[in-house]
Amino acid sequence: MAPTVLACLLVVIAAGIALWWLTLSFEAWTFEERRHGLVSRGALSAPPIQAIDQTGEVWTAPWSIKGAPTRVVVLDFVYTRCETVCTALGGTYAQMQAALEQSPAGAAIQLISLSFDARDDLRALQRYADRYRARAPTWRVLHMTDPFARQNVLRTLGVVAIPDGLGGFVHNGALHVIDASGQVRGLFDYADWPQALALARKLSRRP
Repeated sequence: MAPTVLACLLVVIAAGIALWWLTLSFEAWTFEERRHGLVSRGALSAPPIQAIDQTGEVWTAPWSIKGAPTRVVVLDFVYTRCETVCTALGGTYAQMQAALEQSPAGAAIQLISLSFDARDDLRALQRYADRYRARAPTWRVLHMTDPFARQNVLRTLGVVAIPDGLGGFVHNGALHVIDASGQVRGLFDYADWPQALALARKLSRRP
C-alpha cells in the first residue's frame, strides 16, 4: 500500500473514532443531544464551584465540601447585560423562587445563576438580582473571580458561550438540576421549569 494511501486511511480511521466518541456511538448529532446523552448515562458532573453572590457572600457548591448540608441545585448560566435568553431565564427563576418560598421543603433547593462574563462585577450582579428580585439564599446570582475555574465549569458541563460580535454572547439556556454529589440529573429548557423543579424536589427528599 502506498504511503499516501496509508496516511489517508489512518486519517479517516482517526476521524471516525473521534466522531464516534463525540456523538456517543453515533447516537447524538447535536451538542445539546450529546449533553442529554451524558446525563442519561450518569456521566455529566459539575466540578467544584466557589463564587461570589449578589450580596458579596462567598458561595461554595454543596458537592465541593465534604459533609456539607445536602442540597439540590438548579443552575443556569447568564451574563447580566443579556437581553435575550437571560431575560427568559430571569423570569423563569423568579417563578421558581416564588414556588420555593411557599414551601418549607424549598430550603433544600438552591437556585443558582452563574455568570460566565468576566465583566460582571458585584455591582452588575446586584443590578441583575434587583431586576428579577432574586433573593439570597433561595436564588443567588454568582460570578467566579478565577478565570481558569470559570472556564473549567463551562468546559466540564459542556456549556457554550460564543461572542456574538456585538459585545454579547450566544449561549446555552438550559436548566441543570444537580444533586448533592455534583451529578447532573436533568437538563431542561427554561420553558420546562416546572419539570425541573419537580425533579429537584424529588431529589431533595432522598436520604
